[in-house]
Amino acid sequence: FGAAGEGVDARLRLSNVQSKRRRAAVNHAGLVDRALDERSARALLYRVGVDGWRDACLLAEAQHLAASAAPDGRDPKFENLSVLPDRWTPPRLPFAGKDALAAGVPEGPAIAAILKVAEARWIAEDFPARDRALAIFQEEVQRVISKG
Repeated sequence: FGAAGEGVDARLRLSNVQSKRRRAAVNHAGLVDRALDERSARALLYRVGVDGWRDACLLAEAQHLAASAAPDGRDPKFENLSVLPDRWTPPRLPFAGKDALAAGVPEGPAIAAILKVAEARWIAEDFPARDRALAIFQEEVQRVISKG
């Protein structure tokens, strides 16, 4: 299904959007695991989006059940993971490139670097509230500015 998916896409006459969604589900399903803790699950949900998350969870569960010696319906762990978007809404990143410009960072690759590192820290801290997120962002801005 994964490697041979292009043929499946053509045979099912999937649109480009549908084909892209199928490929994403296959790729992301490998990241969804029964051992995934809630914090890691939130980070992955943020990265892949709600539709990508649900698709990946369903496919991961199907793969798990297919490999089980005696599958007997839904797996409670996968079921719990699949409804994570019902319990938690992925937040929007509370800062952007314009904020770095306003803080005095010159236009260019430094802005992208600040955003990438600050976003990774924000995710690693499990999506703290806006005040902490902005503090993380300011720390990264100051780090870049001090390097000059």
